[in-house]
Amino acid sequence: MSDTKTYKVTLTVTTKSDPRDIIDFVQKRIKDALPVLSLDYHLVEDRDTNVEHHGGVQDREYSDLKEDTDYAN
Repeated sequence: MSDTKTYKVTLTVTTKSDPRDIIDFVQKRIKDALPVLSLDYHLVEDRDTNVEHHGGVQDREYSDLKEDTDYAN
């Protein structure tokens, strides 16, 4: 079993420019500077603030819901 210690580095960049063009460059520079075991990135896209992002589907009518929750029987 190896006693080699590993580290996780999180880099957060906020920019007004599209970062897709620079991601490849940054990945190559990191790999040149460090012995990289894995390298991931997640690009967070802007989304409209006037759209509700609740994750659920709300396309059923109230009568359908009433039938599902009818506890009288």
